[in-house]
Amino acid sequence: MTVFRTGNVVVTNYGTGPFLLKLVTGPCTCPKYLDWINLYKKAPPSEPHYHAVCRPVGEQLDGSPSDRSGDCYLNGYRLDGMSVWDDDQVTLVSEALQGDLFS
Repeated sequence: MTVFRTGNVVVTNYGTGPFLLKLVTGPCTCPKYLDWINLYKKAPPSEPHYHAVCRPVGEQLDGSPSDRSGDCYLNGYRLDGMSVWDDDQVTLVSEALQGDLFS
């Protein structure tokens, strides 16, 4: 299932969100951020992944297309919501609620 898609509302497994995925870009193979900082040009490429510009659900926009003051970012995810760099995961809000109801 494609979790990491523009328009979806997701939560993370580390307790943040819900976030509206405003823009998803990729795939790319950029290196893990800390590898890029520490190794610069020698940093190995990552497996193909996606990045998202998102906004916490409930935050209001001022109506202008350029309003990015409340934007945040989720980086390095496969379309299924799993991170390519660590154990982080994003889950669709509907799936997260089902898990809470039936656990």
